Amino acid sequence: MTSDQGFTLAEALTALLIVTLAMAGLAQGVHLIGLQARSAERARAQRVDLSRLQRLVATAPADIGPFFSDGEGFIGDPRRATFDCDQPQPCSVSLEGKQLWGGWNGRRASATTGGAQAQLRYIADDGEVRRDWPGGAAARRLAAVAIVSDEAPLALIRLAPTTSGACLAGRSGCGPRSGSLDVQVP
Repeated sequence: MTSDQGFTLAEALTALLIVTLAMAGLAQGVHLIGLQARSAERARAQRVDLSRLQRLVATAPADIGPFFSDGEGFIGDPRRATFDCDQPQPCSVSLEGKQLWGGWNGRRASATTGGAQAQLRYIADDGEVRRDWPGGAAARRLAAVAIVSDEAPLALIRLAPTTSGACLAGRSGCGPRSGSLDVQVP
């Protein structure tokens, strides 16, 4: 209640408490919005840059593969793969930090693999996953190269058995586009 002399002490304290609670709620809201924005930025930084990875793969030379476990032409370990690609020098793919680098046509290009330290895995046509290629007793065709982090797939580069990389890049003269290299993110 008010008197002729203004508000009572209880009324003033109640008003002060309400204003304080409102300001605390507003500050908490701003803090939560900031946390959400930072979390979204971290998640974005940890994702594979799919469009850049697709562009990197699309620039690969024509006539890559097929590669077999008992043959030559493709050597891979968890950090690097080198393969024949109808070029004067072998083509390569390597993981350096959080970047996947591809080297062919006399140039190097990269794509982000995400926030975690990634590795390469080699998938045979029968589904066997290997840390290195070639290897194994039976002759198997290399079907895909997976980019993994903590054994969870970040991206999968599939190799068709006979179609050249030129088809994936949309170059003329390929016939139906079945794709020698194709990128998927699970």
